[in-house]
Amino acid sequence: MTKRLKLDHQSVHLAALKTYVLTYCQGLAFSSAALGAIRSRDWTKLVSIAKDADKTLRDLGTWSGTGPTEVWAPYSADEFACVSQFVAMVVKYPFDQKQIPGLNPDAVAIDKFIADERRNKRVNAILRGYRTRGLDRHPSHEIMREWILKIMGDKPDFEYIYNHCDFSGGASLGVHGKATHFGNKVEKQLTCTPTALKYFTRAVLSNEQLHLYYSARSRERQGDNVPLDALPCLLTPGELRDYFEGSVKLVQEDKLSCAAKNFDCSRTVGTPATCNTFIQKGTDQMMRRNLKDRANLDLSRQDVNQWMAREGAIGSGSIPYVTKDVKGASNSVLLEVVRTLYSEDWFTFLNDTRSPGYTLPDGSRHRYELFCSMGNGFCFPLETSIFAAACVAACKMAGAPVDFRVYGDDIIVRQDVALLLSEILRSLGFRLNLDKSFIHGPFRESCGANWHGEQDVTPAYWRHRITTRSELHAIHNAHHKHPEIQRVLRGFDPELRCCVPDTLQYSFVTDQAFRVSNDVCMGNGAVWRRDTQSFRYRMLQSLPVKDETIPAEDRWVRLRQISALRGSTFEDAFLLRRSTRFAITDPDAKRPECNFSGRRAKEQRQQAWSGNPPTSQSQEHGSNYPWLVTALKGALIDAKRGIRVNGPR
Repeated sequence: MTKRLKLDHQSVHLAALKTYVLTYCQGLAFSSAALGAIRSRDWTKLVSIAKDADKTLRDLGTWSGTGPTEVWAPYSADEFACVSQFVAMVVKYPFDQKQIPGLNPDAVAIDKFIADERRNKRVNAILRGYRTRGLDRHPSHEIMREWILKIMGDKPDFEYIYNHCDFSGGASLGVHGKATHFGNKVEKQLTCTPTALKYFTRAVLSNEQLHLYYSARSRERQGDNVPLDALPCLLTPGELRDYFEGSVKLVQEDKLSCAAKNFDCSRTVGTPATCNTFIQKGTDQMMRRNLKDRANLDLSRQDVNQWMAREGAIGSGSIPYVTKDVKGASNSVLLEVVRTLYSEDWFTFLNDTRSPGYTLPDGSRHRYELFCSMGNGFCFPLETSIFAAACVAACKMAGAPVDFRVYGDDIIVRQDVALLLSEILRSLGFRLNLDKSFIHGPFRESCGANWHGEQDVTPAYWRHRITTRSELHAIHNAHHKHPEIQRVLRGFDPELRCCVPDTLQYSFVTDQAFRVSNDVCMGNGAVWRRDTQSFRYRMLQSLPVKDETIPAEDRWVRLRQISALRGSTFEDAFLLRRSTRFAITDPDAKRPECNFSGRRAKEQRQQAWSGNPPTSQSQEHGSNYPWLVTALKGALIDAKRGIRVNGPR
């Protein structure tokens, strides 16, 4: 453990912002006004200046001169990057109400969500009217249906879905706060919508570890004492259904909450029922598999979008790529849109496993006009499939080659089909985000990569308040293009406890240390290793925090076994979410790194399996995992009984 660095986030942000304007923004139209607002701590005025600068960014230039002598001056790549960085340091920063009186981004987000739902209701009514008459609102809808049928099939692959169901690590109804790990998801009272309970029962029957666990819990509720090493009689499907009907809490609504996005408006997130998230995880995996295998859309990769955006910014080819972004895409997939485009079997399944309503922070309950909100487990591949189908329809209707890329709401198509694609999306109730859609000019943006021609102009975003050493490291390294800002940020940690050279070898370092020049890091804890013939440097190590409230009961031992088979690799199976402890690791010049012999490894394995406490050297090499040993012993017992082991997928 290391001494915690105490940082005042306002001082860090102010110093970096002032340095940036003084050093890099000289000569730009807003620099004098911005510097005055910073010195007077007038954050409201500074935000207004940043928004005006952001508008000129969307126009890719600005007007210079006055009166009849005004001329249009397009930004160069360097000027564009400079303005973009200034906007990112202001608009994305989470100011508080002391800095900007009356600021309430969560309330703005809720009001915006309610207004969007009113609009969604009108669009649903329009689409419902076309559907009841057997018509499509746009000719492209038939092409979209055919493509989705080809990719997703006429009905879900339930065997694949049930075999890939799992609990997520996020919050759900009944399990919130930091302790949202697998153990609490299973142990606490389950919540589920009435229509999803039958799917949850079938998914548990397909997972033999959970089937065994809930069978033991059922016998325990009946008064039977079932020890860990005893094999309880597995519940039949009917008995398991009756057990869940008597123990699961039925709910109808998500709990709507907010997450940080911009300084003046958050984003809304729906917290679903625990059993629903279990089913949605399997559905998500199946939809991702189909998109990858049948449409070549790998949702685990963003680099394809980023490099296609670069090609569009360069303007290569006679018809360049353009980037489009859908406004509030996760809150724009409507009920009637999914009913129109997906087969009846698919719609029934997806509709049964989603939440039909939501609860606002004031406690009022409402029904969704959306099909699913952000927080739903299959929302991302669902919206990807719809936008991809729209791209295919636009290309076919325009008689152009099918050439596109979709990652969520980040869409890339050729310029000749961009306007037709906009028309198709509007027919389904979607709205384009004009601030992030670029058809003409040298700028493209997709999946977090910004390009102005061949130059990468992606800014360093200040989305968090800098309060810890690791956060200071991260924002310092993000400003690798601004050495003056890095120098100011390093001043907040005068000891420079953690430094590594800014070379390709240490490009993986984000929040573990400052990436600095060789002359700086050599004087801050670097040691020469004879065995590897290289330098080693002091780094900050982040360690997970385990949940200390877990009781020492047999059923929790069983849950640890299941967690081990799910692929947990940390010191403890049950960890707290968003909780981290830090330790600074000092390189040792005397202890070699390459002398961990096979004989020593064998001794450690024998000590672990015999239950003897490990030696100091085995602890040093991280071999002390007693909970994992116990879990593997339990897995061997199950294997001898013929119980199939559901390992990580």
